[in-house]
Amino acid sequence: MHGRIVIISASVGAGHDGAADQLTDRLRLFGYEVDRHDFLDLLPAGLGALLAGSYHHLLTWAPTIYQRIYAATESADRPGPAIRALLRAAERRTLRAVGPGAVAVISTYPGASQVLGALRLRGLLDVLALTYLTDFSVHGLWVAPGIDAHLAVHPVPAAQAHALGAAGVQVCGPVVDPRFVPGDEEDRRLARLRFGLPGPASLALLVAGSWPR
Repeated sequence: MHGRIVIISASVGAGHDGAADQLTDRLRLFGYEVDRHDFLDLLPAGLGALLAGSYHHLLTWAPTIYQRIYAATESADRPGPAIRALLRAAERRTLRAVGPGAVAVISTYPGASQVLGALRLRGLLDVLALTYLTDFSVHGLWVAPGIDAHLAVHPVPAAQAHALGAAGVQVCGPVVDPRFVPGDEEDRRLARLRFGLPGPASLALLVAGSWPR
């Protein structure tokens, strides 16, 4: 074993956990021991479920309100007072989750990144802290002072993170299921036949999130 790496995700939509799943598989293949934690479990009792439930209800019943909140906070230099108080409440449990002997901790959720960065700045966390940016559009909360490196799936989110002041921005590519591979001409032809798509037309693939069941 090369050492123990801690990954902190969040079961708020499936994307954060999906990236954490693939990071876990790859790191284990490289010989690392991996511990997984859900950031919602690191919040005081009941707050994690409340956060997930509120997020789900906004997306389901009031998506316009959610979009307004997202837009209003997208370029904020730091979280607002209410969010900062919520994140501070997770610091003690986060430190316990990382524990002694870890060589690095990776976050796939912006709230966890904010907590890890704050702990690094205050000298309470003495291991490398990384953020894996799961989004192509980088919200301001993803960029946390104190994080050692921000890993992006593509140059576009890397440039956005850099513009927001992120440290150690690197493009590392997507972490997806091994079944997803670049297709050749024959693959594309067969895919068009399978889904009844017109042969010569240009196509666009829209990829959205999902909610874990």
